[in-house]
Amino acid sequence: MATYTYSAVGNREDLMDIITNISPDETPLMNKFGRSKVTGMVHSWLTDSLGTPGENAQLENQPFSSTPATPRVKLDNYIQIFMRDCMVSDSQEAVLKAGVKSEMAYQLAKTLKMIAQDVEWAIVNNDTRVQGSATVAGKMGGVPFFNNVAANTVTGSTTVTEENLNDAIQKAWATGGTPDICVVSGANKRVISGFTGNADRQRSADSTKVKQIVDVYESDFGLVNMVLHRMQPDDRIDLLQSEYWKLAYLIPFKTYERPKDSLMNGKVVTGQLTLECRAPEANAVITL
Repeated sequence: MATYTYSAVGNREDLMDIITNISPDETPLMNKFGRSKVTGMVHSWLTDSLGTPGENAQLENQPFSSTPATPRVKLDNYIQIFMRDCMVSDSQEAVLKAGVKSEMAYQLAKTLKMIAQDVEWAIVNNDTRVQGSATVAGKMGGVPFFNNVAANTVTGSTTVTEENLNDAIQKAWATGGTPDICVVSGANKRVISGFTGNADRQRSADSTKVKQIVDVYESDFGLVNMVLHRMQPDDRIDLLQSEYWKLAYLIPFKTYERPKDSLMNGKVVTGQLTLECRAPEANAVITL
């Protein structure tokens, strides 16, 4: 009597005790920006400048005079509430599973990564802001909201050039800034890696490999580190002086247990914050 696998009953499932998840979970700007504290739903801060320098030559008997002081400028941003949850049935938590011991612990870990990604997306993509109300969800302005300083905008063609990059860095420098990071999409990173100017292309001393990589660009106005970002759109490149960007938290992220009213267990992750740009003129943007 012949027995074949396709007709046999009782063969054990060949299921590895590993779960693979390659979804991107990097948050480059959240990691680079500093932290600040908020005490209201509208977060405000002040910026100042020295005014415009000029010729200053006086007579020996020059009488005292007064000139108007350069007024400080108030900037602000709105609080955005972030929230995600996960639900797991009692049965799913109890059964024997492949790859995980606790379904709730696994799902909560995913939720924490996802809400961090939501914050990163808002930082990179929120070009407008919305003040919250009883019926409207507040939304913070992100990097595009603050980085659209007309004097520091370089309009390129469909492809970024080395001249575009140098022009943008120079514009930020002329207004007092020194950008230290350049946030680029994958497509624009490939173009920049083809530049022939002052770029650091060497990652190791292995001479058997040809490398075409630009990680650090050395301009006439300082070094700029390339930040490859999956969420950055192809039609803009942001040059930022990272020390002036802060994530301002009203309520840090916390995990809450949902009240149990069924055979489900739930957790909610939530936090409230906004983005603070203390010196918009220190940055620049290339639009394509």
